[in-house]
Amino acid sequence: MSNPSNNYKDICAGFSKRLVAFLIDCILFHLLWWLFSFSFGKSAVFFDYTLEDILYYSTRTLLFAFFLSKNGATPGKSIMRLRVVADDGSPITFGKALYRESVGRYLSTILMHIGYLFILFHQEKKALHDIVSDTRVVFKNADTSIFAESSPEPEEDPVPSEPWFDDDDVSTPFALPTTENASEETVEATLTADETDTETPPEENDDTTTE
Repeated sequence: MSNPSNNYKDICAGFSKRLVAFLIDCILFHLLWWLFSFSFGKSAVFFDYTLEDILYYSTRTLLFAFFLSKNGATPGKSIMRLRVVADDGSPITFGKALYRESVGRYLSTILMHIGYLFILFHQEKKALHDIVSDTRVVFKNADTSIFAESSPEPEEDPVPSEPWFDDDDVSTPFALPTTENASEETVEATLTADETDTETPPEENDDTTTE
């Protein structure tokens, strides 16, 4: 069976297309934010982040996660004819998309955006946020069934081996009486005692009176 990794370059999107898609998303969202947002205070409320920064990134994260879970692609990825799927090729859920766009993006960005450069060296063309969220970016019309075929099957519980000894050959040094046997023995002992009392004549007084 051929290694599915040989076909990844024809299915998974590379760095340049993903970069263009991401820039389109950022530009579109920034324009929408500029048109509809209000002016917020510029004082820092969380470390060096202002309230406007927090609302900006939170709104973008939720919106991108919604697009990915709904259509499998953000507007930028749709323009570049890309989509995001789970590792097994299935559509991603909102929870997985939210984790990818929040925790995953943060990890890819925190060290000078090195996490995005993983795409250039990873054999499946994954960025760091793809790795941590178990997702991948593929071309829109790509056949993702290859990922389902290559995903490892869950291991079955091993069948317990038969004992090396036979239960019939095992002998016990003594046997405890069961409740039924104990009851029968008690009844027999009682009947035997009754018969003995019945057969034994009462003792006669040997003392005789003489006149």
